[in-house]
Amino acid sequence: FVLLKPPQTLPKNDTICDHHIYHVLHMLVKIASVCPGFLTNPQYVEYIETIGENAQGLLGHAHEWVRHVAVQLLGQIICATPAVVYAETINDPSLERPGFMLTDSSNKIRSLTLDLISQLVSSEEVNEKFLMQCMKLLVYITEIVKNIKIKDGFHCLSLMWLVKR
Repeated sequence: FVLLKPPQTLPKNDTICDHHIYHVLHMLVKIASVCPGFLTNPQYVEYIETIGENAQGLLGHAHEWVRHVAVQLLGQIICATPAVVYAETINDPSLERPGFMLTDSSNKIRSLTLDLISQLVSSEEVNEKFLMQCMKLLVYITEIVKNIKIKDGFHCLSLMWLVKR
């Protein structure tokens, strides 16, 4: 028999929350680097999709260090699937399947591209490693876009569209 103390509410201190978010994301990055197989394991597809969507949402976070680790995690999640697979899914929607950016791939890649480009702000305060991580992910997206077939002379994702952004 254990007497539980009533739950205490923490003060509304964003720093504690931010540290928690950072450490959870950092832990996921470390797990993904040590055990990359879990990113493609069908057993965890729904979890990875949710984690990826939340990491993408954190690209709008106020603190750069949270955005940095979110980009690192997104890079590992996205690069776990070959670029050709994303392009094939865009070229033939019947190939869509559960997974991060494997359903409605065209819109999700466009959204992620715009989110990453918005991170590329020239400032002395911006961490160079963070910018390099964003650039690496944009280069990988370029590999995806390069393999998209243009239908009827037009496709919403193209290298020209990417360069204009």
